[in-house]
Amino acid sequence: MPTISIIVPVYNVEQYLEQCVQSLLDQTYTDIEILLMEDGSTDDSPEICDSFAEKDRRVKAFHLEHGGISAARNRGIENASGDYLMFTDGDDWVEPDFCKVPMETAVREKADIVMFGFYREGRTCEMYSRPDHRGEVPYAERFVIFEDLASAYAWNKLYRRELFEDVRFPEGYTYEDIPVAYRILHASGKFIYLDDMLYHYRTREGSITWTKTHEKENDHYDTRMMAVNDLLSWGLRDEAEKLRFDTCFTYILRMDTRGKYSKECAGYFRSAEYRKDVQSWRARMMVRAFLFFPPLFRAISAHFGDNAQN
Repeated sequence: MPTISIIVPVYNVEQYLEQCVQSLLDQTYTDIEILLMEDGSTDDSPEICDSFAEKDRRVKAFHLEHGGISAARNRGIENASGDYLMFTDGDDWVEPDFCKVPMETAVREKADIVMFGFYREGRTCEMYSRPDHRGEVPYAERFVIFEDLASAYAWNKLYRRELFEDVRFPEGYTYEDIPVAYRILHASGKFIYLDDMLYHYRTREGSITWTKTHEKENDHYDTRMMAVNDLLSWGLRDEAEKLRFDTCFTYILRMDTRGKYSKECAGYFRSAEYRKDVQSWRARMMVRAFLFFPPLFRAISAHFGDNAQN
């Protein structure tokens, strides 16, 4: 049977790490290796990693100088020996069939990527799954539905290992998943979406993406624009246009006129490149308010928030 390398970046997650690793050891699909990429933690995470590696031969513990989640994932890719790759964050946990269901699907369907649903665990538990998209997603449609499926995460997919031969996570970014997701999706052959709920994504105060800051919003803009440029280079202008609008619109909603890229977004909205036929009437109204009536824009955005685009 094919083997799966599960790459787990670990940084100061001693409170959650045992639950994460144990959920991987309890998988119903056993042809796996678990790469714990310990990223210079200052808590007891290194000792926990070593303890699991000593107890189970499927676990390998690597100790790195702190370089961030992208560097940890990249080192994991370079040390992986499996036929397929999966990712898990060190403060999350997975269902027992996290490996089995997508692996069986990949083998049966000869798929390069199998994506699945997940739970967002925080003050409440939210389900992210779209049964209406279950099955093979044709290349012509996959970029259109990508954002709707919350698809940019690294950990809600099984990947054929060869897809990462020339792809690495950009280091120094918070939203490093975004450009990688698009590049892998473009490079893949058959792409299958399952609505099975297999992953538990824990949101917590103090985690990388929990607190919204100017730097994180700029990072989010930068990484999504990487994907926009990739889409353009592949000749996918409509898909690039949609993502660029979504990126600029989200940015002005969160940053108003104060952001590093607010003027750039305004210039885009004024340009001939901005296609007004691909956005909702509410979004078009808010863009006009942003450009010509900032007080009205602030009032509307405060009321609708991130739902203003719909």
